Amino acid sequence: NLIFGKVLGTGFAGLSQMAIILLWGILCVAINKDYLIDSNMFSMFTGFSASMIGYTVIFFVLGFLLYAFLLGAMGSMASKLEDVGALTMPVMMFLIIGFVITIALMSSGYVDSTIVKVLSYFPFTSPMAMFARIAMGTATTLEAIISIIVLILSIIGVGYLAVAIYRVGILMYGKPPK
Repeated sequence: NLIFGKVLGTGFAGLSQMAIILLWGILCVAINKDYLIDSNMFSMFTGFSASMIGYTVIFFVLGFLLYAFLLGAMGSMASKLEDVGALTMPVMMFLIIGFVITIALMSSGYVDSTIVKVLSYFPFTSPMAMFARIAMGTATTLEAIISIIVLILSIIGVGYLAVAIYRVGILMYGKPPK
């Protein structure tokens, strides 16, 4: 319950902050509508469909949960503050490499290549790769649903693994694990 509470509490705080920033942006655009109506920025802010906003929220929340559980588990294995960076580096490398590959392939026009399709179903990169494919219009609804299901199942598995690591790393600190 402890690790789930920490992940969900932090996630809710982050989503609340993002909602405030988003609402503030919407308010600012609405106030300055007369000045922005002729600019490209106005069409950029108003051209999102409801399904695109839904996919944005789904993939952001699921990606956050996956990485939060992984980083929580890795952080709980550290006995000193100095060790946290070394323990979380492999998880961060998945995030960084997936992001860089997705951005590079997306900007080069190869968003529907085989590597991006594979990354769309790999849980550590699917929040970025599948979302890029959806945004570029190359992914079908069925592909998006399969990616979301794989991501949810991975979050459940990583959550249970994180609980086990957290239990040994934090709650049994100083006692030999059995």
